[in-house]
Amino acid sequence: MRNSSLYRHVGEKIHQKREEYGLTLSQAAKILDIEEKDLLAYEAGNKEIYPQDFEKFRRVFKADIDYYFQGLE
Repeated sequence: MRNSSLYRHVGEKIHQKREEYGLTLSQAAKILDIEEKDLLAYEAGNKEIYPQDFEKFRRVFKADIDYYFQGLE
């Protein structure tokens, strides 16, 4: 699998969780303590997600890291 496909898949999962929690991009970025432009890039699959950011997503969205990779082939 190419990295761009992986990033896109994970980004879609992040976007789904954000919407599930009813958060705007701005609200989620503030809670996650990341820049709004970075969250947007993650959701679009345009940026690699580093382990420390995965930890933030896990903590805020109450989803194991495995959740973000479910459905990958």
